[in-house]
Amino acid sequence: NLCNANIYSDIHENIFLKVIEPERFESQIDWTKYIGWDNGVRNYEVYRQNDAELEFLFSKDAGTDTTSRFDDGLNNFVQRYRVKSWENSTTPDTSWSNEVEIKFAPVLWVPNAFTPNDDGYNPKFVIVQGAVKTFEIEILNRWGESLFKSDNTLKSWDGTYKGQPCPEGVYVYLIRYTGGNNLIKILKGNITLIR
Repeated sequence: NLCNANIYSDIHENIFLKVIEPERFESQIDWTKYIGWDNGVRNYEVYRQNDAELEFLFSKDAGTDTTSRFDDGLNNFVQRYRVKSWENSTTPDTSWSNEVEIKFAPVLWVPNAFTPNDDGYNPKFVIVQGAVKTFEIEILNRWGESLFKSDNTLKSWDGTYKGQPCPEGVYVYLIRYTGGNNLIKILKGNITLIR
């Protein structure tokens, strides 16, 4: 300074949060330890925000661990994380990490046959989805006539058209869907209706 005195401050290092490349619908976040408080860190808290939430919400107390895993990627197509550290003190200070984001790729499990014959087994053409943001399906007969349309994966085709049972045979499905990255994907295939 101007008085030729050396002034020093404590060295502090903020938390740096990173995502370990997610496996199929599992995510792992790792972070560096906060450095700089005399008595160290009491604990870390993980906060998470998914596509259905407007703000970060407390997810879990990680203690003094510097890693956390989540296995619910099928439920949300985008997840964001932050970590908060608490000073080990009677009047603790806090420090926040950076924000990281995971965009899960959408997945659909589409059956190739169903049996709407009142035996209770596979009575509907049910599609199971994970991390899907938007969804549209259309079922066509072999002449290209549209028999069923929906924009809801929970609404399944029951093998009828205008209230009447469709004949046994092969039908075509066209599916258009997006995930967290908003890229449109098209899936075409056949479904066999067995009576």
